[in-house]
Parts: sequence; C-alpha cells; structure tokens
Amino acid sequence: MVSFTRAAAKAGITGTLQTTWCGYNSSEANIASNADQFAAMVLSAEESWNGGQIALANLGYNPWVQFQRLYGKQFATKQR
Repeated sequence: MVSFTRAAAKAGITGTLQTTWCGYNSSEANIASNADQFAAMVLSAEESWNGGQIALANLGYNPWVQFQRLYGKQFATKQR
C-alpha cells in the first residue's frame, strides 16, 4: 500500500482508492469477522493524503485503534 501510494504520488496522481474483498458487503458481521482488513482502510486513507511519506512508526496514532474509535470497539478486537 505504501509503495503503491509513493509511486502514484511520484507519477503525479493525486489520490488512490482502497477496496476490500472481505465477503460481498459491509455488513456488521462481515466487518467484525474481517476487522483487520477494514481497519487497513484508515491506513490507506492516511497514505493517500500524505503520498506515502510518513512511516507507520511515525504516524502519531494507531490505525487499528482509530478504526475502533470510528466504527466501534466490537469491530476491531485485534490490537496492532
């Protein structure tokens, strides 16, 4: 994700699109059983905004914790 975003920024592309193939919809049950893949969208959004320039260790927040804050703790039971 980071390498793709950096390459896109270098090519002058102004944004990226993140998708997930966790089942066929974004139902609560599907989000709960695939929380890591949905939480990765927080990181993808960050990377798209900053062109992949901020190292994961230097974000200043944990994307999985942020996902919990945004969507509810029941959806992100694994801490990263």
